[in-house]
Amino acid sequence: MTTKYPQEVVFTVGHSNHSIGQFLNLLEQNAITAVADVRSNPYSRYSPHFNKAPLSASLNESSIHYVFLGQELGGRPKDNSCYVDGQIQYPLVSATNSFQEGLGRLQEGIQKFRVAVMCSEADPTNCHRFLLISRELVESGTPVNHILGDGQIHSHELALDNLRKRLHVEQLDLFSSISDYDSGTSNIIDKTYAEQAKRDAYINISPKGLNL
Repeated sequence: MTTKYPQEVVFTVGHSNHSIGQFLNLLEQNAITAVADVRSNPYSRYSPHFNKAPLSASLNESSIHYVFLGQELGGRPKDNSCYVDGQIQYPLVSATNSFQEGLGRLQEGIQKFRVAVMCSEADPTNCHRFLLISRELVESGTPVNHILGDGQIHSHELALDNLRKRLHVEQLDLFSSISDYDSGTSNIIDKTYAEQAKRDAYINISPKGLNL
């Protein structure tokens, strides 16, 4: 039985190495009506059925809309001001006009469709769709749920707490004051995102400094 969600909820999904049938099944299980592709390069060497053109065709055959937002919301922007020492910095990306325009398009889209933000990584916490896009959505008041490869659904809050535990970012103890929690919770969240971004954010190794 498919769980009923308000339309304003945004989902995310990674195509991973699924067959197109498996991928479509994950979308259909959650009544997804539109896919926002946020890959900077919408192609897959190992799973060519997820290249932009065949993926769009497969989705359209299943009456699911496809929109490419990789230029606005991709994890490898061409704007060199978003990099420090060669590594992408998500806070810098989120402040760009391009990203904010893309986020606005996404937020407009969820008023009409049940949207899944799609990238390639199976684990959302290893992907910019979690560390950048979902964070911005959640902090602006839009709920986000992550579709896992086995069909499980994790809320963004659950996924973030699981990530915190995996990274050993400590919770505040029982003897902390209320004011400690007000500031400490924010610090814990920021640290969790920052620690994971160090591990997974794109590093530009092009000798000419171009973001490929």
